[in-house]
Amino acid sequence: MEAPEIKDPVRLRRQALAAFAIATTVNALLLGWLYRYYRVGYIDHLIAELDRPGIPDADVETALVERKDDSIGPLGAALAAPGNGVELRSRAAEVLGSTKDERALPYLAAALEDPDWRIRQAAAVGLSRMESRSSLETLDRALADPSASVRARAVASLGNYPPVWTVDRLEAASLDPEVAVRDQARIALEKALRTDLPADHPVRIRIEDILGKNREEPGPRSHGRRP
Repeated sequence: MEAPEIKDPVRLRRQALAAFAIATTVNALLLGWLYRYYRVGYIDHLIAELDRPGIPDADVETALVERKDDSIGPLGAALAAPGNGVELRSRAAEVLGSTKDERALPYLAAALEDPDWRIRQAAAVGLSRMESRSSLETLDRALADPSASVRARAVASLGNYPPVWTVDRLEAASLDPEVAVRDQARIALEKALRTDLPADHPVRIRIEDILGKNREEPGPRSHGRRP
């Protein structure tokens, strides 16, 4: 009768540790995949909710902004996809701006070239929500848009920035051939006067001068069709 084989305990321990390491790695990979699948799926679900009637937009927007590290890319893709409806694409642009994250800027800049003026208008809104120098510089393209509706919305958006950044732009807009654009420039200039600019600040004096000139010499009213 043969004696039972005595296994090396050190070898057994090494085998057990190797098996444990393999199992741990597989488990981590599986959990990571499940987490990414859930995370991406949840973001896609939230974006789809932007276009669904009866869903509180503020709640969805807040959830997307809180998860901006994961949502900016999908939001940008939703904005860029021409197959999506105007409402979804427009809301995606607005939420991108609400993140106030520079990673959103390229998506909004690209949307300013969209053939649909409503998307360009939404991109202007999104840019103004960022309230940064770089977003203002990008917004300049909307201020020169061929659509009066886009220009008017871009001019209205200038009210979200400090007057010292926007006075030149507002003065130019106050001379726009379209009355809707000039009206928005006047509203933004009047809003600037309600800020904490000192009474003797050069920008405040200049704004008062622009408004005074516009009251004395109103521009020609446009009878062209909008946009």
